Amino acid sequence: MLVPAVDDFVAVAAGRPEHERILVSNGLSLTVPVMTAALLGEQLVHGLDVARAAGAAWTITPQDAALVIDGVMAMVPDYVDRQAAAGRRVSYELRLRGGAGYRIWINDAVAGVTEPGPRADCIISADPVAFLLVGYGRVGQRGQIARGKIVAGGRKPWLGLSFGRLLTSP
Repeated sequence: MLVPAVDDFVAVAAGRPEHERILVSNGLSLTVPVMTAALLGEQLVHGLDVARAAGAAWTITPQDAALVIDGVMAMVPDYVDRQAAAGRRVSYELRLRGGAGYRIWINDAVAGVTEPGPRADCIISADPVAFLLVGYGRVGQRGQIARGKIVAGGRKPWLGLSFGRLLTSP
């Protein structure tokens, strides 16, 4: 069932302009590249869920995790927990090991994502697979921190602990 559905998505997506925004079932307006990255993330993470339940091996490579993260970064402003972020003014620099970097800023419950820029309050250096699995709630943040897979630094490294609490479902 999954293969024909993905084939259908690829066929329809191939005919759409790259920057066209399409309203999806959760109310967000996404481009085809962002939808494709989200689809890859769903397959990687839910594939892991199925493999764990079956006792089978499943590998998510850092390259695949980085593809997902790179694509879905555009969705971060839509996933800010407005209540948790109210009154907060903070900036993070996310550095994916072996991959891209991003500046994520929150200003009173409004958020944005840009290229890395001026001095961020907190710098998060992360293994892409660990960051993906924490983001999807499949592994705990503290365990990844203890293993050195996610490390916070910068002027206010303690802000790294609250990063995930500032995001939610739309």
